[in-house]
Amino acid sequence: MGFFSSFLKRFDSQVETGDHNPDDRLKTRYYKADLRKVLHEIESVLKKKGAVIGNVSAEHGELSATIKTPVNAFVVASIVTVRPFETALDFTVSTEMKRITGNYNVLADLIHSLYLEIDGKVPVIK
Repeated sequence: MGFFSSFLKRFDSQVETGDHNPDDRLKTRYYKADLRKVLHEIESVLKKKGAVIGNVSAEHGELSATIKTPVNAFVVASIVTVRPFETALDFTVSTEMKRITGNYNVLADLIHSLYLEIDGKVPVIK
């Protein structure tokens, strides 16, 4: 990635996790638990951070919430059962706020803090 594109990335208002994300903090996490356990833990972590839970769909493995701190953001958690007791968790976080210093680091730090809290409650596979 060139200097110019990495510089512009800092101003992105949406950050997603994935298996092939170049930022190690934003790689998909795999947990040794079933979908409902991971979904419950995400919901409790978000509530602890003061988020307002919008929609929880255990059938589709998705949860959406609005969080006010550190920035007004919309969080979507996608949970997929890969194998029995192997569940993948990805986040998409977006904001409409504009910051002079950019939103990427704030949103990436939010995702990383969510992952760290969930890692403490559910066993991580890889």
